[in-house]
This record gives sequence, structure tokens and C-alpha cells, in this order.
Amino acid sequence: MAAAGPTLDDSLERIGELQLAAGASVVAVDAAFIPLMRAGIVPDYVVSLDPKETVLPFYEIDLAAAAGTTLVYFPSVHPRVVRHWPHRRCRACTRHPRFDEIRRRFPAASLFASGSVVHPAIDLAVRLGAADIHLAGADFGFPARLTHASGSRYATRLETAWAQDESSVRNYRGEKVRSLASFVSYYRDLEAYIASPAVAGRRFFSLSDKSARLHGVQPEGRAA
Repeated sequence: MAAAGPTLDDSLERIGELQLAAGASVVAVDAAFIPLMRAGIVPDYVVSLDPKETVLPFYEIDLAAAAGTTLVYFPSVHPRVVRHWPHRRCRACTRHPRFDEIRRRFPAASLFASGSVVHPAIDLAVRLGAADIHLAGADFGFPARLTHASGSRYATRLETAWAQDESSVRNYRGEKVRSLASFVSYYRDLEAYIASPAVAGRRFFSLSDKSARLHGVQPEGRAA
């Protein structure tokens, strides 16, 4: 599962190895789509959740090469994302009551989501039957004070406007990494999901020891 945190840059080569040598499926969040494509990695699935127009640049690339990629979108996603995508599309929902009427009229699979598109991307990997799930770019913070992987549309240095938020997470090296209160909330909800019976028997690995240290997720030891 490829998220768009800064450590995705460190993990691209390993993702390519897993896809080519091990035959692994790649599930990407939308913000990681272009960095993966530019690295020659065509994801099998791209997950999109956000209703804001800020997601639109995540798809500003020649989509012809992504003919084998399935867009998994939520009813909340900006409609131009769905109209723009020329290939296979699948609809998903969360179990939130706001989707009850949509699920009744248009049945769809339910994926776990609690504020971050990382959540349904990981749940999709679980529901696809993956026994081993490798997390790339799941940083929930700002390693080296960077916001995103370098190829992502909004990659930049940590904005000074966020300086008043003193939230942090620890990485697998035991180092404190700047974060946001919302990110910490997403991180804790993901830990609870990984500990839930729904994912019993799965093994989770982090491709970078600079990512947020998640209980139940072990560093693979291959990425920097």
C-alpha cells in the first residue's frame, strides 16, 4: 500500500521489486499515483475519498499507461475525478450513516475509513486477500520537515502556519517526528484497525524505519 508521505521516495525501488519479483498488487492513495507512475510503477488500484478540488491534480498525468489500474472511489469524492478516469472504476462506501441511502440505492462494498484515505487503501488490501501488507509512505508526520513524497502535487517543506501544532509521532528509530493532531488521530485509528479481529492473521510491514511506528507493524529493514 503506497501512501504519499515523504518516505515513499525511499521505498519506490522496493515497491517495484515487490510488484515485479513477488507479483504483489499495489494499492495507492491518490496523492501517491503520480510519484508511482513516474517511477515506472503502475498501481493496480488507486483509492480516492476527498471531495475537495485539491485532489484533481493527483490525476494530471497521461492516463493511457494506467489502463490496468482500477479507480476505487467513494461517493464523497470530487465528481471530476470520476468523470476524468477513463478506465475501470469501482465504488465503495464507509459504514457512516450519511451513506445509508446511497448504499440502499446503489449497493457497494464498505471499506474502513476514519478521516484518511490511507485507511480504505489498507482495508482494500486486506479485502483483496493479502496475507502480507507492506506500507510505504505511511508517515503520519513530516520526516525531514517535508509534507509529501517529492513527486506528489503538493510536496513542500513544512509550512510555518502549522508551527503552533506541537503534535508528534515516533518513528521506528525512536526519533520524534513533527506531526499534526489530525494525523495522530488517523494514526491511532489505524492502530486500532490493525489490532481488530477483522485483520487477524495478516502481517504488516513498513518499508521505511523513518515512518510512524505503528503497533502491529514491523519495519521490513530494506528501506532507508
